[in-house]
Parts: sequence; C-alpha cells; structure tokens
Amino acid sequence: RPFPPDGHLAQQLLLDSIDAETVVQRRDGLMCMVDVDEEGANIYFSGNSVNGPERLKPIFEFVRDQKTPFRVGDLPGLDAKSCIILCRRLIREGLLRAVDASAASDAPAGVRETATVIA
Repeated sequence: RPFPPDGHLAQQLLLDSIDAETVVQRRDGLMCMVDVDEEGANIYFSGNSVNGPERLKPIFEFVRDQKTPFRVGDLPGLDAKSCIILCRRLIREGLLRAVDASAASDAPAGVRETATVIA
C-alpha cells in the first residue's frame, strides 16, 4: 500500500526537534508486521522496513500495536536517547509522524499533558 499524502516530507524538517516528550503516531492507514530472522528484528510497512538487533523486537511490536499517539520516551526497554534515535529513524523511513497536542487528544491523559506541539 502506498504512503498516505500526509506531509511526510515536512516531517523530515522536524527530525532534529524530536525529543523524548514529542508525541508520535503511526501514519494513517499503514499496516505493519514484525518478525525476527537471522539478521535480527524487522518491522515492515508499505514496502519499506527498518531492522535492528533482536532485542528491538518488543519495541517494534509496541509501535505496531499502538492505536493512539504516544510519547517518544514511552518506547519500552530503551533509554531516552535510544528512543529518540529510533523514533527519528521511523519518522524518516515513513512509519511514524510527529503530531501536535490537539491530534493527541485521543491519547492517555499523561500523553496529552506532555505533548510537544509540532507545527
């Protein structure tokens, strides 16, 4: 399935501003699949993929299973710097997008309160 027309190129300009408090979500309509092979963990989406060490499998599953926006720093099992690096990569590759506080209104209260506005 092709990527949705949702401003992905504009998101590339925001990558340096992504931090642990930034709220992100999977891009609308993108399905993804997670597996592990001899080279490590993989998350596949819209003809693209990101791979890493096998220890990333539960983090990729977390991203796959999220139905609402979440904070970058909420990725399980990673320190804040690693969360930021991985989310920037997932945004750059087209799976995630940063959202503003109003788009995060469906997120849990703690996420809404800490949402970073991305204009």
